[in-house]
Amino acid sequence: MINVNELACYMKIADIAEWTPILQVACSYVDDRIKKYCGQSITESETTEYYDGNGERLLMVRKFPLTTITDIAIAATELDVHTALASDTYNLINRNGVYYAYSKNGFAKGNGNVRLTYTSGYNDVPQDVKKVAYEMAAIVVKNSDFEQSMKGGRLGIHQINENIQGAAATTTFKDLWKEWRRELTPYKVPRY
Repeated sequence: MINVNELACYMKIADIAEWTPILQVACSYVDDRIKKYCGQSITESETTEYYDGNGERLLMVRKFPLTTITDIAIAATELDVHTALASDTYNLINRNGVYYAYSKNGFAKGNGNVRLTYTSGYNDVPQDVKKVAYEMAAIVVKNSDFEQSMKGGRLGIHQINENIQGAAATTTFKDLWKEWRRELTPYKVPRY
């Protein structure tokens, strides 16, 4: 989703080599966190899933955006061998951002009897998702105290009270998770 060089640029880190280990951890963590929240990978990837046949010609696909259906195979039951459908008997349909696999002959009723292999996700990660990823990763790096500037880091600390030259100073850290959820919600797989 984001890489070490992009994150270093975002954080204005000049010596990337020294920072590479923590930047790699932050990038990986953020990718995993966003993937878990959204219920899908944001970056383009191939997925194989099993669906219950509904006896209809349309079968709603879980992940989005869908770019291609590679294979559809059907079995009498989930334990039987799946038989691939001919590629000219199925198609991809997009109805207002909801993706469906279409089969000319319909999807026989059954539990886990339809195997669907498809490619979904974004080739170019949307800018609002990248923004959230940069912000999350920057906080991970800053919380780590990699540069040892915050007396052991601020992981889990929401506020710091200090006495600076006899004057009390309070620093409160903004919780961005509510804002991030709002920005990531359009990419979240709906639960039906």
